[in-house]
Amino acid sequence: MTRDNSQPLVMIKLGGSLLTDKDNESTANHLQVRRSLKQIRALVKAGSGRLILGHGVGSFAHIPAAKYQTARGIINKESRLGAGITKERVLAIHQLVLTAGLKLGLPLFSLSPGSFLSREEGSAKTYLTPLLNCLKFKLLPLLYGDVITDNLQGFGIYSTEKSFEIVAQALSRLGFEKIKLIHLGITKGVYDKAGKTILRLTRDNYAQYFEAVGESQSIDVTGGMKLKVETALRMAEFGVETYIVDGQTVDLVALLEGRTKRNEYTLITR
Repeated sequence: MTRDNSQPLVMIKLGGSLLTDKDNESTANHLQVRRSLKQIRALVKAGSGRLILGHGVGSFAHIPAAKYQTARGIINKESRLGAGITKERVLAIHQLVLTAGLKLGLPLFSLSPGSFLSREEGSAKTYLTPLLNCLKFKLLPLLYGDVITDNLQGFGIYSTEKSFEIVAQALSRLGFEKIKLIHLGITKGVYDKAGKTILRLTRDNYAQYFEAVGESQSIDVTGGMKLKVETALRMAEFGVETYIVDGQTVDLVALLEGRTKRNEYTLITR
C-alpha cells in the first residue's frame, strides 16, 4: 500500500478550554466534547483529507502539573509522584474523549506522545512509525498534551501544540504537502486590543499585535493563546497554515471549503 503524500493533511486540536471548565478541576464539558467530535465525523464523511486529532487537557492535568512543576522535571522528592499524578489526569480526559468518539463511530486510535516523542539533550526525538501506519490505514490518531521523558531532567511536558509542531515538521520532511492545523477554542480567533478578530497573522505583522496576545486566564502550564500563535508562526515556516476558530460554533467542513465568514477566525501563515 503506497502513501500519497500530496493528499491534504488536517491536524485538529480540541482545546482544553473548549472541552473542560479550566477553573474547576477535572470538570468536562460533555456536550461540547460530543459536538466537537460530531464535527470531526462530518469531516470524515466529507472526505476532507487525512486527519490527525489532538486535544488539550484543561482542568484535568494543568492543575497538578502546576502544583508539582512537572515541566521542570525532577526538582524535589515529590516530583516523580507528581509526574505520575499529572499523567493519570491526562489519561482521564483522554479516555473521556476517546470513548465519546468511538461511540460516534470514529475509528480513533490512541497515541501517547510520550511513547513516540522524547527529549534528548534539549532536542525532540521521534519515532513516527505508529503515526504513519495510522495514516496509511485510515485510522484517526488521537494525541494529547503529555508528560514526556527527558534524558537531562527526567521528564517534562509537551503540549499538544508542541507535539503537532514536531510531527508536522517531520511529516513535511517526508514529503507531506498541504498541511493545515485547526485550533478549536472558545474565541473567534485571536483578538486585538479592541477585542476584534485579527484576520491574519504572519511573522511580519505579529509585532504590532504582540501585546494583545496574552497568556491563559486560567491555570495553563503550556502558555495559552501566545503559545498557539508562536507555535503556528514557526510551523508556517515549513508551510503549515493554522486556523484559530471558535469550536462552539464552527462548521469544520465549511471552514475547509472556504465558506466561513472571514471575521470568524484568524489565519496564521508565512
